[in-house]
Amino acid sequence: MQSEAIVYIEPVATASRLDALGIDQPTLVESVKEGAGFVLDCTQHDALYLPGILGSGKIVRALRDRLIPRGWGYSNPRNYALTTDPGGSFAIAVAGGDASTGREETPTTRTEKGPATRDAIYGNLQHQLAEVDPQFPRVDKPLTIQTWILLYFIDNHLSEIRAELSLPSGMDRDGYVTSWRERIVLPTEPFGASPMSVDKPQDGGDQDEVIVAVKRRAAG
Repeated sequence: MQSEAIVYIEPVATASRLDALGIDQPTLVESVKEGAGFVLDCTQHDALYLPGILGSGKIVRALRDRLIPRGWGYSNPRNYALTTDPGGSFAIAVAGGDASTGREETPTTRTEKGPATRDAIYGNLQHQLAEVDPQFPRVDKPLTIQTWILLYFIDNHLSEIRAELSLPSGMDRDGYVTSWRERIVLPTEPFGASPMSVDKPQDGGDQDEVIVAVKRRAAG
């Protein structure tokens, strides 16, 4: 089921939708800004994969640092970092996006995603079907919750950080999230000069699902 995303970009509409979800705009913006700061501190001597991992990982921590004291929870199923609202109705994951992030045009994730993101999207579609189709089976407590993605992009050319809280609804064959049911665009955050161009190096990481290969030890 694919349809045009609902995009909240005007301040009043954005604030109203976030309020309905039970989260405030400053929490999201400050968390993204804090995590992005680690990326901006990287230099050309850092490993190419480091900025992407630092960006997503530190945004996750910043978000949890702000929300856990308010009664939110967290989990890491299959190394997929989720922060869950107190009512257990939705969770927030973090991922890097492409240059369309935080703009009216449709963004995609910056890197391909794995089974955890795919399953989260499937769960989102189950929720959507239950809302629009009275024939779809309903349960008091859904087996899955809605998973939103806090998508961010560090634009070194414009010296700004763009982000949005968006509800994914589809992936392409290569594993990139390419379609969204809702997009809540957050205010752009400017930044000063950074030690390096982060456009290319940040593509080397951003693993929100760490797949660890375990090799069985030979007997004897």
